[in-house]
Amino acid sequence: MVRLVCAINIVFALQANQKEAQKAKESALAQLEEEMCLLKATEPANKRKHATLHLKIETDVQCHKDELQRLELELSGLKVSLEASQLNLHSTNPTESRFMEDQLKECLVSYITRMTIPVIEIVSLV
Repeated sequence: MVRLVCAINIVFALQANQKEAQKAKESALAQLEEEMCLLKATEPANKRKHATLHLKIETDVQCHKDELQRLELELSGLKVSLEASQLNLHSTNPTESRFMEDQLKECLVSYITRMTIPVIEIVSLV
C-alpha cells in the first residue's frame, strides 16, 4: 500500500514536471516567434539603410577621386610653372631662385598631404 502511494506521488510529480516543461517550451517558442517577426519587420529598413550608406560611401570616394585628380592637374601645372621660373631665376639671382623653389615645394607638399589622408580613410571603409 505504501508502495502504491509512493508510486502515485511519483506519477503526479512527473506529470507536474511535464506540465512545467511544456509551459516553458511554449513560452520559449512564443518568444522565438516574436523575435522572428521583429526581425522580419526590421529587415527592409536595415537593407535601405545599408544601401543608402553604401551609396554615400561610393559618392564620397568619387568626390575624393575627382578632387585628387584636380589637385594632380594643379600640381603638374605648378611643376611646369616652377620649371619655367627656375629657368628665369637661374639666369638672374640664384638665392632668390632657391627661396621660391622651397616655397613652391612646401605648397605642393601641403596639397598632397591634405588630399591623401581623406582618400585613404574612405577607401579603408569600402
